[in-house]
Amino acid sequence: MSHRLFPSLSRRSFIKSATLGFASFGVPTLLKAHRFGDKKLYLYNIHTGEWFKETYWENGTYIEEALQSLNHFMRDRRTGDITKINPNLFDLIQAITQKAGSANPVELICGYRCPKTNASLCKTKKGVAKKSLHMSGRAADIRLVGTELKTLRDIARAEKKGGVGYYPRSQFIHVDIRPKPAYW
Repeated sequence: MSHRLFPSLSRRSFIKSATLGFASFGVPTLLKAHRFGDKKLYLYNIHTGEWFKETYWENGTYIEEALQSLNHFMRDRRTGDITKINPNLFDLIQAITQKAGSANPVELICGYRCPKTNASLCKTKKGVAKKSLHMSGRAADIRLVGTELKTLRDIARAEKKGGVGYYPRSQFIHVDIRPKPAYW
């Protein structure tokens, strides 16, 4: 009397089917990892001397602790005020860095600016917008160590995710998250 679980399958067919079946359990995980990937930023704040080198997005979701660290990292350097930075800005910076093919740090020139700081800068500096997206956590002024500023600008523009300002005299580009791309 046979006690085979699958009487219609030979031993060889059973092993082959079982192997494929077990392998398929890992496929969704592998596809998810490939589809989502991890997102990491390597940043240096030129004014505070602070570094950020962490994964902020993993397995298809943002890591809340990393976002909080990034909010602090990008705080208003003049007042210490912190706001919630739009995570899409981090995604944009990460995509620009990745497309540049650089393992070097992105230097943060300016992240968040509180309304008081922005108003003060409007009075003393030319070209500061009264309704700057820096005040809503949707803009950053950056440069990438070892990458020409023009190249960085072109990569940022090709992303078509928002505004890109080019400031060669000050040696940075401005990137922001807005509904329609804008370039200056």
